[in-house]
Amino acid sequence: MVLTEIEACMDFPILQKCFSKRILNRFEKQLNQYLNMSEVTEDYLQSVPLIVCWYEGMIGTQVFIQEFGKDRHYKGKNDKRV
Repeated sequence: MVLTEIEACMDFPILQKCFSKRILNRFEKQLNQYLNMSEVTEDYLQSVPLIVCWYEGMIGTQVFIQEFGKDRHYKGKNDKRV
């Protein structure tokens, strides 16, 4: 999958350091689903993916990383990515 929406974001290099390609692909899929919706439904608003909140600027990058992975996010060269 091509990461067009996420790659266009200013903080993409940070996300790249914190998340695996598999997770980034999942984020891209969730973003595309959101962006291609003709109407945001009440049901969707009950379970908005965290990546959408980040994309829309409701939460910052560091909060997104912490909330998504808690202790699973990348902390250094010896740690594994999500």
